[in-house]
Amino acid sequence: MAEDHAVRAERSRSGPDAIAWTQLIEGPRGAITGELRVASLADPGRSTQIGASDEWIAPLAVDARRLVYVIGGKVDDELRVRDLVTGADRIVATGPVGDSSRPHAWLTTATVVGDRALWQEQDRPASKQPPHPDATIHAVDLRSGDRSRVATVPWECHWHMTAGTRYVAVICGLTSRIYDARTLQPFVLTSPAPGVGVQASDDGLIWFEKTPTGRNVVVYRPRT
Repeated sequence: MAEDHAVRAERSRSGPDAIAWTQLIEGPRGAITGELRVASLADPGRSTQIGASDEWIAPLAVDARRLVYVIGGKVDDELRVRDLVTGADRIVATGPVGDSSRPHAWLTTATVVGDRALWQEQDRPASKQPPHPDATIHAVDLRSGDRSRVATVPWECHWHMTAGTRYVAVICGLTSRIYDARTLQPFVLTSPAPGVGVQASDDGLIWFEKTPTGRNVVVYRPRT
């Protein structure tokens, strides 16, 4: 590598048999370009470049056949799907350019659940003082491109979405919203009642439960 170039990995996603990552390359005069690369876990030393951007580019999910990623633009951000077998690349959704005052842009926080991707969008507030506009959870079918609205949630719910095989969880301050990962309908759990910081993982949910001496970690898995 030439002396006037520096490389570091910025963001990665791994699947059961593949890994994808964004590699930042600093060129002459400090210009930064992000390269998205993918490799098989069986041979991670041989990677393939998927795309590059001087805005930003990031992987969301990957396996041996499919890569889901986001590429930023000046007008719209694009959610894309790359068929790793045929090389076909499709735009399945576009969204407003992420709010640069936030730690992440909107589409780059998308969560992939099976053949759907979910993300949140919020209108920029008129001022820093509350009340702030609500957020909307969107979903798109990665095969057909069909897009739908899942729910409207309070402003404080933004950015904190996790997904497993059965549930999607959104942290909203000290409370959480839970959705069925298959139907995307609200899921109400009353026994046990969820605690703080609910996250979806695998086929269950994880949260913190306050106790007189501290906190316990609770793992919930349905019996059926």
